[in-house]
Amino acid sequence: MPRFAHISDCHLGAWRDKTLRALNLKAFMNAMDACVEKNVDFILVCGDLFDKNIPDLDIVEQAASKMRDVRNKGIEIYVIYGSHDYSPAATSIIDVLHGAGLFTKIMDVEEERVTDKIGLKFLEDRKTGAKIVGISGRRASLEKYYYEILDRQRLEKESGFKIFAFHIGVNELMSGKMHTDECIPISFFPRNFDYYAGGHIHSRTEKNENGYGLFVYPGTTFGWNYNDLENTANGETRGFFIVDFDTRVRNIEFIRTMENNVKLFDIDADNKTTSDINKILEKTADENNFENCIALVKLKGVLSVGGQSEINMQPVRDKLYAKGAVNVFINRNALSSKEFNEIKIKADDRETVEERVFKEQIGMCAGYSLNSLKGVEGVETAKAVLNVMKDGKKDNETKGDYTDRVISKVSQIMKVKI
Repeated sequence: MPRFAHISDCHLGAWRDKTLRALNLKAFMNAMDACVEKNVDFILVCGDLFDKNIPDLDIVEQAASKMRDVRNKGIEIYVIYGSHDYSPAATSIIDVLHGAGLFTKIMDVEEERVTDKIGLKFLEDRKTGAKIVGISGRRASLEKYYYEILDRQRLEKESGFKIFAFHIGVNELMSGKMHTDECIPISFFPRNFDYYAGGHIHSRTEKNENGYGLFVYPGTTFGWNYNDLENTANGETRGFFIVDFDTRVRNIEFIRTMENNVKLFDIDADNKTTSDINKILEKTADENNFENCIALVKLKGVLSVGGQSEINMQPVRDKLYAKGAVNVFINRNALSSKEFNEIKIKADDRETVEERVFKEQIGMCAGYSLNSLKGVEGVETAKAVLNVMKDGKKDNETKGDYTDRVISKVSQIMKVKI
């Protein structure tokens, strides 16, 4: 019986942290290996194979080498853009790899028009006869318009086993998973397809819709931000689907791609002192197993005494790594202190406001070991760093080059190695 793999949202190259970037790539490699082991006939990637239109070339080289091996084993790969790897103004790595024959990009809606409607041309898989069409993702869900003017009737009349690939949320399937303005109604899709292969939604979803067919989101193979890791810790599985079919879908099987456990330690700091938090962190590190684990430590709430700088995270990090953690991610975005909750400043100009804010903030902090972060010198350091941040990305400067430039300048200002 023919079978295909449905993969989406690999986001290769998404992580700045080298360990997480490598684990993300490994999850993709695991998916490709599983496709070979399961003897699929073709692979369908429904967007965001890469995290941006021109990703780091070391990631591209490794992913391309793996996909070439898969293609050499007779397994075709079909791809649509996602909202991350699509660019309206520049060539995407998807175009480059398609042009090199590494995979086949499914024809996009702009390439064929029928009167006032947009038409899609079916791509037929030579081995199985499956017929595939798709609409790529765009930034900010700009592809919604294409769905509105899609010639659905012509697609509905096509015979055979049909797959519709897409990269957008569907209102009827989301159940609060995302804002409705990022989604489209199911009525925008043509009816009578056997399989609707979704991407963009990072959680696993399978649902049969009357008059349509089976709508499936495999979710992400690993994740591209902290929220994805937290959702994994809370039970979201990461992987892809293998679909068996003949004249219709006969079976779908979910294949996991993440090799690491993700553990979340949610610590409530409300009405606690920094000393209390340090003790809780030490106890958490002592009483849990972290072997082969991505550890998420989430601090939230309002401290009664002290500030973030008095929470000693390094010993906790060291202990978690010593106990086998492969990565430690500490999230303090929701942590604050009563001493920091309100700063009252009156001034006539922005520079004066900035200077007074820095003076008050630095005055509340304790324990800095560098003179450049204390007193008057600390204020000047903070102002200099702020000015670097105000200098935005230059024309034709990549995000990576911009990041490196900022890090280099801040490192020089603070006289530390970052």
